[in-house]
Amino acid sequence: MTAFILAGRYFESRSKRRAGAASQALSELGAKEVELADGRRVPTGQLKVGDTFVVRPGEKIATDGVVVEGSSAVDASMLTGESVPVEVRPGDGVTGATVNAGVG
Repeated sequence: MTAFILAGRYFESRSKRRAGAASQALSELGAKEVELADGRRVPTGQLKVGDTFVVRPGEKIATDGVVVEGSSAVDASMLTGESVPVEVRPGDGVTGATVNAGVG
């Protein structure tokens, strides 16, 4: 019985380490800095709810949000598996770490 408990604890700790490493790898996929609407560049960790930021073609979207102004095509293939970028317009939601593919 003791061997089963110890084996269970071992596998549990191993899976937690792997999950932590996967989570770390996912967080590294996102943008490191973002340009706010007023032109300042700040680390993504300093973004607050309600901040408006600019995403130029070819840049990664820093965090989940809603398009406020402009339109573009967003490559969300890492989430959806679709090979064609999705058109987004004001009011559409976008997901962080996806890429602004260009003007829509």
